[in-house]
Amino acid sequence: MNRLNKELLANILQVDPSTFSKECEHILKNNNFIFRHLSDKEREQNFIEITKTIFELNLDKTGQHRKAIWNDGWEENLNLLQNDPQNLESLKPKYYRPNNYVRFDKDYIFSESNQFDYNFFLLIRSYLYQNFIKGVSFNQLMEFGCGPAHNIVYFAQQDSDKTYVGLDWADSSQKIIEVIRENHPYDIQGKNFNFFSFKENLEINKETIIVTIGALEQIHKDWLKVVNYWIKSKPARIVQLEPIVEFYDDEILTDVLGKYYHQKRNYLDGYFTHLQKLFSDGTISKLEYLKVPICGRFMNGWNIISWKP
Repeated sequence: MNRLNKELLANILQVDPSTFSKECEHILKNNNFIFRHLSDKEREQNFIEITKTIFELNLDKTGQHRKAIWNDGWEENLNLLQNDPQNLESLKPKYYRPNNYVRFDKDYIFSESNQFDYNFFLLIRSYLYQNFIKGVSFNQLMEFGCGPAHNIVYFAQQDSDKTYVGLDWADSSQKIIEVIRENHPYDIQGKNFNFFSFKENLEINKETIIVTIGALEQIHKDWLKVVNYWIKSKPARIVQLEPIVEFYDDEILTDVLGKYYHQKRNYLDGYFTHLQKLFSDGTISKLEYLKVPICGRFMNGWNIISWKP
């Protein structure tokens, strides 16, 4: 058996181990990141199951038609929170289902814990905050597509002196934030925002950080309008955890399967290529990115992108 530690993770991400904060080390130490490599038979069966999933005719695709589905999903979290307003663990999205098979660098592994995927998300979210948000001067953080507000609460817990705005197209998301406001000492506001149809009336300025976490993935190629809006608004920084199709390597089998799955679900397309063009022509002044090849079974969902208009 093996265990994910900061040295192994730093090697996979190709970053310096010193970039992992004490909180990251705490997450690594206090969650079960024990794993083993797959047997030949397990690996073959895993490839078969992933391939069958990719070729399912009814595999659900992203888009405007899913608004009611997301609203119903966050409604589940709302009901749990209303029953116990102090329990912020109830904000965990239901799409984190128990699973022992994990994408791991250029291969797959079997994790001892069936919560490896979610615990790794907590780890990479902490890394994102410590290395891409904490050092930026801001007084307001806006999360676009905040869902059940689990991330916006995390950021508020890191620095309660700031103002936080959770934006989502689902009414149940705003109701969740209202319960949080009533029962916890965080300055969090909830506002309705639809990537597919919105007014440019948000109070974004040079003291605002914009965050998206698995949100732009849902809009496929319909990101240009919001990107132009962000550029005009001149925030301090835009920091994102998203699946990026351009990051897949066509010479790595796990990446090839991840790319096929990504495209079959109509996830984010062309976004990073556009950012590179904006950086090349001077429209944005800073562009940092990090491929994160550890995630759930089907694709790399938590790549880091940070840019400044």
